Amino acid sequence: MRYIEPPTAIILHVIPSSVDFTTSESMKISKEYDPNAIDKTAKSNVIVNDFEINVAGLSNEYQAALDVQIAISAYCRVVQKRVADEIAKLCHYWLITRCALVMDAKFSSAFTSAVLFEWMREPFDQQQKRENLKRSILAIERALMTGQSV
Repeated sequence: MRYIEPPTAIILHVIPSSVDFTTSESMKISKEYDPNAIDKTAKSNVIVNDFEINVAGLSNEYQAALDVQIAISAYCRVVQKRVADEIAKLCHYWLITRCALVMDAKFSSAFTSAVLFEWMREPFDQQQKRENLKRSILAIERALMTGQSV
């Protein structure tokens, strides 16, 4: 029971597909430790891979190694998803909570909206270039239309 005591422990149930998950031996042990185990399990993602392996001609050592390989593969998938979730949480915490929201609060209190608007405005030279470009495009369009109508 000491292996399932830490709240961060991952409990991996590896059972044959012919066995009912809720009445399996591992679920009975889980229920002794935590009466709400089945409710918690129902809320979590359960991935079931149905595959058959013919073990009739295999030695016991090879069967044991195959069982370990299957269990480790399933465990790796669980850990991989947990790692991705943890990375997402850390990124959100450090980039959003600790950085973006703090910067937003500091900028909001340090500068007035008029100052921020002034900084966001396009420079006058750039506005002039844009207007000149628009005028030249219109002149070319008019010239093309005049040439097409002749």
